[in-house]
Amino acid sequence: MEECELCGKPISDIVYTIEVEGVSLRVCSKCAAGKKIIGKEQLDIPKSPKPSYFASDYKREQPAEDDIELVDNYGEKIRQALEREKLPLKVLAEMISEQESYLKRVIEDKTTPPQELVGKLEKTLGIKLTMSKRAKIEKVALPKSKASTLEDYIKKKD
Repeated sequence: MEECELCGKPISDIVYTIEVEGVSLRVCSKCAAGKKIIGKEQLDIPKSPKPSYFASDYKREQPAEDDIELVDNYGEKIRQALEREKLPLKVLAEMISEQESYLKRVIEDKTTPPQELVGKLEKTLGIKLTMSKRAKIEKVALPKSKASTLEDYIKKKD
């Protein structure tokens, strides 16, 4: 990056060539103001990417939309959250700009809500209505381990 020959600041876009007491200088726009401008040059400096140590640059591994699935008891979870928050369905409908009758059908498991509505409900009610299919498979596939009891040790001896 080129620096202004008068003030020393980096020049990011346009370099002005001015004449000061018979000497040509390459300067920034601020230093060129009010001086005799001899030339003007547009710089094509590629903007360097910001360093990757910013937290916003780290992308969390989000499951693909195809990999996300609604939990089995989503209607019951929504109903329990409404009761816990003491929030009438009518108020929730107004908060998330949805029709009360539509939300009622979702709570009764008569309608599968679209992903956008699921996101609104999760955020507003502070609940989790989705899980990855991979997590669901792991949850179903892994047998629950049984803790050893005294009876198990006695049976082994006999």
